[in-house]
Amino acid sequence: MVSNASSCCSHRPIQASKEGLLRTLLVQLFRAHPEVIALVASSRWESLCLFNEDPRRLSQDELEDMFRHAVKHISSRAKLALFIDGLDEFDGDCNALISLLQECLASPIKVCISSRPWTEFENAFGNYPRLKMEDLTYDDITKYVVSRFEANSQFARFQKLHPQFASDLSHSIADKASGVFLWVTIVVASLLAGMMAGDRVEDLENRLNLLPSEMDDLYGRIIESIDPLYREHAAQLFKLVSACRGPPSLRVLWYADEVKFLDRAINEDPSAVPLEEVLGRLEDMRLRIVSRCRGLLEVQSAPDEYPEKPDRGNAVYLHRTFAEFLRRPDTQQRLDSCLTKPYDSGIRISAAYTSLAKLWMRPDTQNRIASLRFQLHLNDSLDHAGDAMPSLSCDVVRLMDHLREECASLRRYSYKENKFRDPGGKWQSKLTGIELNSYCSDAREEFLCLATAFCVGEYIRAKADQRGVVVIAKRDPSKERLKLGALGWTLQGNPELLRTSLLSLVPLTNPRSASVIKLLLDKGAKPNKAIKQIGFRKATAWEELLAGAISIIERSLEEANSQVTECVHLMLEGGAKVTVGTVQRAIRISRECTVPRYLTWSTNQYPYDMGAVRRNASLGSVYVQLKVMKKDRGAPFRVT
Repeated sequence: MVSNASSCCSHRPIQASKEGLLRTLLVQLFRAHPEVIALVASSRWESLCLFNEDPRRLSQDELEDMFRHAVKHISSRAKLALFIDGLDEFDGDCNALISLLQECLASPIKVCISSRPWTEFENAFGNYPRLKMEDLTYDDITKYVVSRFEANSQFARFQKLHPQFASDLSHSIADKASGVFLWVTIVVASLLAGMMAGDRVEDLENRLNLLPSEMDDLYGRIIESIDPLYREHAAQLFKLVSACRGPPSLRVLWYADEVKFLDRAINEDPSAVPLEEVLGRLEDMRLRIVSRCRGLLEVQSAPDEYPEKPDRGNAVYLHRTFAEFLRRPDTQQRLDSCLTKPYDSGIRISAAYTSLAKLWMRPDTQNRIASLRFQLHLNDSLDHAGDAMPSLSCDVVRLMDHLREECASLRRYSYKENKFRDPGGKWQSKLTGIELNSYCSDAREEFLCLATAFCVGEYIRAKADQRGVVVIAKRDPSKERLKLGALGWTLQGNPELLRTSLLSLVPLTNPRSASVIKLLLDKGAKPNKAIKQIGFRKATAWEELLAGAISIIERSLEEANSQVTECVHLMLEGGAKVTVGTVQRAIRISRECTVPRYLTWSTNQYPYDMGAVRRNASLGSVYVQLKVMKKDRGAPFRVT
């Protein structure tokens, strides 16, 4: 049996941790040998079998113990090999990782690990058989360099003039590459560019010697070598791409790269732009990337799914290591030093997605693809608007107001599909639907709720009232199927006005959640104010938010724990009451809601999968922990 793990491609902190390594290996071991699960995790297995729930979160000590027992049991009946890549990429204590691996080596299994030659790993594993990647790839790199050079007509002429240097050049590159193919591709491209520019032998030697052997240093050197005329624009493009959640299309970049981007997003009707002009814009954007970015960004072409609305591909990084390089604070500072005036990527990308939302906006909802793209682009615009600097508050409000006026009436919200009661039969379910259909919604107020679900802080600051409560709908007697009148409506326990607290819509997993909660509390939002809902139901913003916090912790989203804790502390400092009844109602809400409250606003087309949620929050544990948190600002939020 073969099990493998790698931290080289990790995008979440847990993936580069010892806990992440153990989880990855255990999953693969259990999938191959499910019969050992009951042996290495007997209490958990028993709980799952009897009650269909897991009572506790896995601690690192428990994971280590499970891993040791799993290796012991499996290796006694099968041949086991572990492959672990990128030890140097793991965060945390190297010695703890080394100790775990040395325990594995003492078992009758095979282990293959890879790492940069750090002293800690050399001391621990230096006596074991090993090989160097640069020794294995030397000939391949040499062949690659020779083939690239021989395919270039300028090199053929250069080779005739300087045969010895041309012959030695391939080996010089392979020697300095240390087995890194990416480094070779960049260096060969640089040398060929020098030859095309008529560089002398001495110039090429100097060019090769000045190129650092470490990739990060090489990236920095390439940025410094960009033509000073283009360097500021290149820095802007790098910042735009790094701020996007995924590879941006050429159309998104073109709109975001415009000098008067905000005016164009507001004043232009994208659907009225002739196709020929659109294609010209996209080609201009492609040429800018090629000429400004020195190959660090590339255009990944793809056939357009809708030729009448082309994108012509996406801008992608040369390699994932360049994406990591761009995210570093010192790299962002270096890019900022290239700018002559402040440059905000968030508002620009938001404006670009506003244009795309307008492009795909259709009054008829029969076209499912158009509707889906419209909804997604609208979401992207709001999401990136939340990243804008506070100094651009007026621009954010102007853009969001335009988005609201143009698009809000066509937005679909999942909250309209949710049941406000917990129907136990067909007639109850039908009645609930009738009640909700009897409300007339306010698209303007719904848009403010949507902005809150995406944590667009500056827009919330400008538009939310002091109470932080919005009226999203009001009773419309003309829509009522059961003509019961106002008295019947009241007897059913339905409010005339359907209200919601913006505090209850803040997504606790969003990095901006704490700042938005503080903003709303500072404006005067009341965490303990009960709001009437359909069917005699009432809930406070604090109970709804606490229910969301419980659900997140139960789902074991470790990377969100600190955010959840901070948000709960802010609510407690803002006057949130800790009573047995409050905690009891919050736990009940967390059980009843299959979808977190904020997601009923921010999503509409995709079913939300809560996954295997451990319903392990206990009334006593949550109550006691909240009491502790009121006294201790450093206490974490726990549910068990």
